[in-house]
Amino acid sequence: MFTQPLRTARDSRPASKVAAPLLMGLAALFVLVGAVNLYFAAPTAALTPWHLLGLVGGWTLAWGSGYTVLRTRLPHGDLLLLPPVALLTGWGLLLLARLAPGFLARQLVWLLLGMATLCATALWPRLPRFLRRYRYSLLGGGLLLLSATLIFGVNPSGQGARLWLGAHGFYFQPSELLKLLAVSYLASYLADRREVLGELGPHLWPAVLGPLLLMIGLALVLLAWQKDLGAALLFYLTALALLYLAWGKSAHVALGLLLFAPVAVAGAKLSSRVALRVSIWLNPWAPEQADRAFQILQSIFAMAAGGLVGEGLGQGRPTLIPAVHTDFVYAALVNEFGLVGALGLLAVLAFLVQRGLRLAQRSKSPFESFLAGGISALIGIQSWVIIAGNAKLIPITGVTLPFLSYGGSSLVTLMAAIGLLLNLSAPHPLPLSLSLPHARTVVPLRRTTGRLGLVLLVLLASVAVSTGSWAVLRTAELRRYPTNPNRILAELRIRRGRIVDRRNTPLADIHITEDGFVERTYPVPEAAPVVGYATLEYGTGGIEATCDAALRGDVGRAPWQLFWAGLLHEDPQGHSVALTLDARLQQTAQRLLAGQRGAVVLVDAHTGEVLALASAPTYDPASVAGLWESLRDDPDAPLLNRATQSLVQPGASLETVVLSAILQETEPPPPAAPLAAPVTVNGAALTCRVTPAGETWEAAFAAACPAPFAEAGAALGAARLQDAFAAWGLTAVPDFELPTVAAEWNAAQTDAAQEAIGQGSLLVTPLQMAGVVATLGNGGARPPLHLLSQAQPGCAGPSLPQPTPVIKPELAAQLRSQWPAWGEAIGHLGTALAGPDRELSWFLGLNSAHISRYAVVVLLENPPHVEDAATIGVRLLQESVSPVAAISISRKLHGDTHGQCQRSASGQPAVSQRSASG
Repeated sequence: MFTQPLRTARDSRPASKVAAPLLMGLAALFVLVGAVNLYFAAPTAALTPWHLLGLVGGWTLAWGSGYTVLRTRLPHGDLLLLPPVALLTGWGLLLLARLAPGFLARQLVWLLLGMATLCATALWPRLPRFLRRYRYSLLGGGLLLLSATLIFGVNPSGQGARLWLGAHGFYFQPSELLKLLAVSYLASYLADRREVLGELGPHLWPAVLGPLLLMIGLALVLLAWQKDLGAALLFYLTALALLYLAWGKSAHVALGLLLFAPVAVAGAKLSSRVALRVSIWLNPWAPEQADRAFQILQSIFAMAAGGLVGEGLGQGRPTLIPAVHTDFVYAALVNEFGLVGALGLLAVLAFLVQRGLRLAQRSKSPFESFLAGGISALIGIQSWVIIAGNAKLIPITGVTLPFLSYGGSSLVTLMAAIGLLLNLSAPHPLPLSLSLPHARTVVPLRRTTGRLGLVLLVLLASVAVSTGSWAVLRTAELRRYPTNPNRILAELRIRRGRIVDRRNTPLADIHITEDGFVERTYPVPEAAPVVGYATLEYGTGGIEATCDAALRGDVGRAPWQLFWAGLLHEDPQGHSVALTLDARLQQTAQRLLAGQRGAVVLVDAHTGEVLALASAPTYDPASVAGLWESLRDDPDAPLLNRATQSLVQPGASLETVVLSAILQETEPPPPAAPLAAPVTVNGAALTCRVTPAGETWEAAFAAACPAPFAEAGAALGAARLQDAFAAWGLTAVPDFELPTVAAEWNAAQTDAAQEAIGQGSLLVTPLQMAGVVATLGNGGARPPLHLLSQAQPGCAGPSLPQPTPVIKPELAAQLRSQWPAWGEAIGHLGTALAGPDRELSWFLGLNSAHISRYAVVVLLENPPHVEDAATIGVRLLQESVSPVAAISISRKLHGDTHGQCQRSASGQPAVSQRSASG
């Protein structure tokens, strides 16, 4: 009869006597600092100082008393097994206090019970002998308890799978105990059969392995019946690990995995729960999976929010994950401790597994090796299964993260497993049972244990890589994901910079709520065509989009400053953006457009500064998020900025450009007579707007007569017109801070006569025509139109080049002199046909023929009166010069009858008699 060799004190590690107390002290410091950090970082009604005092006191009581007893009673045991477990349980309590403080007291009770269990299993010298002798009875009892849940099972939450036994607030999950009993059974069974199989050969394998496979299959059936698939997977993988540990045959593992594949496929076909989890795992991003994949997506988003160093304990948002304190505690840890914390956790788990495997290598009998190796594999595989589910490496499984997740059954069972490892590590002068000599055909246990350790290390490394992918490599992509609530909550805390006008009047501001969230306000809603909107759901528009980086505060800070601000959780502070806009003029322009469909652009002709840019109908920027669908589907298109994006027929407004080309001829031809001859366009006859006062170009220009310009255009030809249009900036997309457009125009495929009267294929925007008027006011040089008062980092604005020469100053003065007078201002009023039932009214104006500083363009679609465009333009020009003068002129305009025009001394139309207020 062979007996187990006695284990002596020399088998222990004397270094552990020094290292273990030091590591326990570090674990205690970690728990204490974490509790203090929670007190300052996450003060809530649910988490009180009493919770934190109970956490520190309960953990200290459990581990202080337990470590003292074990150090005294088991001095030669591997005490280095205790510090990592102490750290993990303390870490788990901190996370539980953060995530679900209502469960903290119950978990502390389970910790005390678990510590008592750990000490009992560690100090019972006959326990390994007892487990080996009564393996069938113990496993049968575990299976019986598991079977009882099919009848008497409950779920503490009141819904879901009934996997617990118990009542009155305390419940026990038999599947947790079954894991440890199964490992003990397999260790004993394989220890007895290892040498026999090695001596007798493979022809007796079915007879020897039959009972083993039967017991494993029975356990798997019961677990699958309860739909506790996480426990079934863990059980199966642990069994494969022990099979490999016994004989070192890779074929056993490969065969086991192949046999599991059809089981998994059948489970997906027969169980809707399994099929759902597989579907979510394969494609959680699919729109139809939005609700069902919510949990795993929130897990991924939480990791991305954690990044490299995390958001800090108590400062992240892991509670957005459902059931975070049980199944997704790892995602919560990454969210608040970052990738660094995740790597630290995996390192602690790897150290714990390594200590268990070293014990398996040093054990004197196969049973002890299998038992220590099986427990180590159980901890390592269980950690990988739940973490891999959190990180989307495998489908979600319902197992706990060892020592960290909430769950008394799991905690007590794992503490018992650690106690059993301590028991095996201590020398006991008690013989176990028969142990046959090792056969030459069996791979040495030291070698198989080392290979198993390498596999477990690779598994933990795989989840580390996956975590790094979500938390670091793909963090920017995930933080911008539309349904990421972390992005939404983070956006709500950005103190977006103000947008102000030229006099520092706020056009867009912020309001801080009591919860610390930021609301965007728009004190001047009339500035919507320029300022735009900023929403979480539908993005940004206008200057809010152009200067988004500056307004968010994403520019102007070094990478280390951004990192430091994120580390301290400082809310991003945006930069203010100053515009050339004049809030008073913008309000006036938008008010004058009320009830119309059109646009207004008012600019400083000398500098190119845009003073007003209005579009109607418009919207209130503050209500865009709530009314998005109605605004988007409105046939009047209020979201369209007609000043910069509405391409329409220029009509008579193009006569200034065509006349400049005519007058640049060496011998300009006289206008064709009669001036009032009609021109047919798509079946409609066009003629002069008013009766021309003479037969000169000045008279044709003032009366907006199309006939002479059509003839002149045909004489100039398409090539000359193309040069003229390009020089005046009508064929290129304007370089501007807001989105702009330009028509695709091919001179070779056009009718020069139709193009010359603005009824061809050339389409223009009011902004482009504003450049035409500004060119005249600036002595023939086209100034770069712009909205930003100065170039600003973070704003995608134009480069603000020098003015572009278009015509000579003398010709610009000559053209201005031919514009009719409208009071103190000068301007050109004309119409255009844009369709069978769509007539446009264009007004191009300057504040004065002599000192031309301010230029205006007004476009109206189907106005009640053509002169309405001139009324709006003149009013704005006068407002830009002097508000008092504008009031005086407005009063003079009241009282006249509609449809008549005052005449200047030269007999040209002066101004519409309709008042500016309409």
